[in-house]
Amino acid sequence: MTNNVNRRRVLQAMGAASTGMLTGYVGYKRQQDNGLSQSSVNVLLTYFPDMVFSPMTGAKAFGYFEKVGLNVNIRSTVAVQNPLQILASGNADITVTTPFDYIVGRARELPLETVVTTVGKTPLSYASMGKSNINGVQDWPGNTLGLQNETDRNWVTPAILSEEGLSEAQRNRIRQTFIGYSVTNLTANKVNIMSLYPTNSDFNSLRINGTEFNLVEARNYTTAPGNCAVTTTQFAEEHPDTVTEFTRAWAKAANESLKPSNKNRFAKMVLGQLRQANADVFLQGVDPLAVERSNFEQFLKYRPIDAWQRNGVGWNNPSDYLAAQQLGVSAGGIDQGATLSESNVVSNQFVNAVYTNGKLDWPQG
Repeated sequence: MTNNVNRRRVLQAMGAASTGMLTGYVGYKRQQDNGLSQSSVNVLLTYFPDMVFSPMTGAKAFGYFEKVGLNVNIRSTVAVQNPLQILASGNADITVTTPFDYIVGRARELPLETVVTTVGKTPLSYASMGKSNINGVQDWPGNTLGLQNETDRNWVTPAILSEEGLSEAQRNRIRQTFIGYSVTNLTANKVNIMSLYPTNSDFNSLRINGTEFNLVEARNYTTAPGNCAVTTTQFAEEHPDTVTEFTRAWAKAANESLKPSNKNRFAKMVLGQLRQANADVFLQGVDPLAVERSNFEQFLKYRPIDAWQRNGVGWNNPSDYLAAQQLGVSAGGIDQGATLSESNVVSNQFVNAVYTNGKLDWPQG
């Protein structure tokens, strides 16, 4: 790795990853009086600024970060292969990643701290064409399954095959191949089944224009979350007030993203973000705003979890992260000896700091 020196520096300074308690921070009012320890935050998003990131980009676009005294720079890119390495090297303060990669990072003793869970249930799905005879996992043998070489695909896929009871002989008849991310891999018949997110704009461009798909959804097989925002233990301990106010502003936008009445507001905001990023994510000449409205509706299925009603939107449910971890153990992705316990698999210090009885503490006026 090119950043081994930086990684060793962080590890030596902070020790192994932990969920240590915050000290020296007593809440919103004091920080408004005295100022934040650091008012600038650099955020790395590893995809186009699509609806998946709408609470993050919305918190900036709607002025919520500014409201709590933060200047947040959001960088979105599809060119980054290892965002956690960039985070550990100090080239980003916060990044959004999958819980699966977060678990791998913790197993490798990267000093990571969870900030919020941004999508409560994994949107990962496996699509086949609606006119095919592939209606479920039992129909996969004898067909080609296109996957991306990502941790969630590598961990979830064998778990689904196991839960569906496919024999070794049946599994061997599924031709697995690594492909790219465009849904055209499926529509052009390069593969018969494809792993994808039905919340993405290219998929919804086709779906709302009448193309029919059959979906197998990973959320029916695991409670693992979809995405999470993480920082380093070093940044969390040096700037707990900054991370707390970041969480507060994100949570403000995230709460609003769960209200159906805000569909048009978020769709227009995301479309503006995509245009600014020159992201060509729409297919078949479909109305881009209609696609983003559809994406918003899709995320209402995946973003919230029941535990958020009690603990606040963005709360990191330890049992859900343990479910992701167990998938990794079963798939051979992490060693049993590197697993984390329920008490330290995630931290909720920042989420707990901005909610009272599940209601967000937000400044008036």
